[in-house]
Amino acid sequence: MSDPSRRSEQTHETDRERVTVVQVFFVVSSRGGERVAGLLARGFAARGHETRSVGVYRRGPANADTAGYLILSPARPGPLGAVRVWVRLVRELRRTRPRAVLLHTQVAGLLGATAAIVARVPVRVNIHHTNLGVSGRYFPRIEAIAGSLGLYTDIVFVGHGLRSQVDGFPARYRRRARVITNAVDVPPSADRAAVRARYGIPDDELVVLAAGALDEQKNHQVLVRAMGAVPEARLVIAGEGPMRARLEALAAEHGTRLHLLGQVSPDEVLELGAAADLYVMPSRVEGRSLALLDAVSAGLPVMLSDIAQNVEVMGDAARYCGPDDVACWSRCLAELLRDPDALAALRTACRAHDIGTVDAMVDAYLALVTRTG
Repeated sequence: MSDPSRRSEQTHETDRERVTVVQVFFVVSSRGGERVAGLLARGFAARGHETRSVGVYRRGPANADTAGYLILSPARPGPLGAVRVWVRLVRELRRTRPRAVLLHTQVAGLLGATAAIVARVPVRVNIHHTNLGVSGRYFPRIEAIAGSLGLYTDIVFVGHGLRSQVDGFPARYRRRARVITNAVDVPPSADRAAVRARYGIPDDELVVLAAGALDEQKNHQVLVRAMGAVPEARLVIAGEGPMRARLEALAAEHGTRLHLLGQVSPDEVLELGAAADLYVMPSRVEGRSLALLDAVSAGLPVMLSDIAQNVEVMGDAARYCGPDDVACWSRCLAELLRDPDALAALRTACRAHDIGTVDAMVDAYLALVTRTG
């Protein structure tokens, strides 16, 4: 029988060794997954480890988190191009010889895991930032098969609600599945008056802030309708997307004071938190929203759709309405924005709520990467 103390010593020795980790994306953009990858890369570096990041193709301009990515294709590849990309990825993994690959998004999971197996990478972690079906109706079934067959050594879900999607998957899959919750750094403080001046917002105006793509998933249209009940307040949305014209038309129809900022950087969204009085998120689908975590870290009170993922993050510390319940949103927004005591109580509850730390997130992933046996 092996000595448990000896196994512990070996594990600690591995933790102290410098390891290389490669993070893989299919499409590289300015999303939450890329930001989590950046936090992990910085956390691993602070602990003496090396991280490299690879993307199949890039959509949109690079930012601070993605500027250093190795991009394998100038555009989204077709079937033949995907084979070429896979071969390039195998070569890159053989060249860098990482201890582990962290595979972000479902397509990257399949592409990266098979390449990692050929390149003899021992640890293959598939990370799910959102619902399994987001990449297509057949992906949950493909995921169940791939995970059960051992393409991945570990399967991470960023929230317990997302993990519950696989409760009916085979036991071999479920044994590999675990939850590591996303976290964010506490944002630096910003001067409220200066930020408001930069965006043309009067000092005495109530501001409701939302962030995210202008699309059906983010569901900003319910806010635009509901904010007609509080015409004295301004709704500021940071994001761009196909529903811009529709939101502008709804604002005119309902008398909502709407300020669409267009696409802004994550740092600018953090800065906008200093100018806001309330953060709102009526999304139909979320993983563990970094925008929500940012808002809470910045000390903002939050009002959210009552989907399971949001309730999991905030518990009793937020105000909730159904994604399509315009009457509820109107009523609650009016109550919070017209009653300073109600808004202050919600702010206090949010500030006292535990949403986890980046250090805990990094350490949890590092435990997978450096695990022996």
